[in-house]
Amino acid sequence: MLGNWLAAYGAACLLLVAAAYHARRGDFLRKQAGRHPLRAWLLFWPYLAGYRLTWMLVRWRERRKPAFTQQAPGLWVGRRLSRIEAALLPPGCAVIDLSAELPESAALRGAGYRHFPLLDLQAPRPGQLRQVLAAVADVHGAGKPVYIHCAMGYSRSRLVARLYLRKLQTCRSRSIS
Repeated sequence: MLGNWLAAYGAACLLLVAAAYHARRGDFLRKQAGRHPLRAWLLFWPYLAGYRLTWMLVRWRERRKPAFTQQAPGLWVGRRLSRIEAALLPPGCAVIDLSAELPESAALRGAGYRHFPLLDLQAPRPGQLRQVLAAVADVHGAGKPVYIHCAMGYSRSRLVARLYLRKLQTCRSRSIS
């Protein structure tokens, strides 16, 4: 009997996740200040636990690779960092968190932390990209270091970094002309 209830609970959770993806709602987990509220954990724990396990497996598989890379002076890109990895970032580094699925490391939830919940494996909407790019430009343009990350460091963070650098290059080309 309990097994049936747990299976129904898991199925309902994943149906809600599917509905959020269908509606393109990256904020469905209500992550605030880098953390998920208790109600999100209660409702979505099978999804959140599975995502956390996936993140841990990716970290283990790529343990010999750097957790983040420098894309340009003052601009780093990668995955969600552990506390130890976060200490390797430059002091005063602003953090642009694109992951809706994982809580932020406590070491990175400081004053320079900004969260833009983008769904994994789904193209962000143009309005979402404009917001993220504006935030990166504000910080990086002021000469502060920036770390852009998503959960695994594969798609969302790299997309934003590429778009930002392309925009930056276009702006510099126009000012020289």
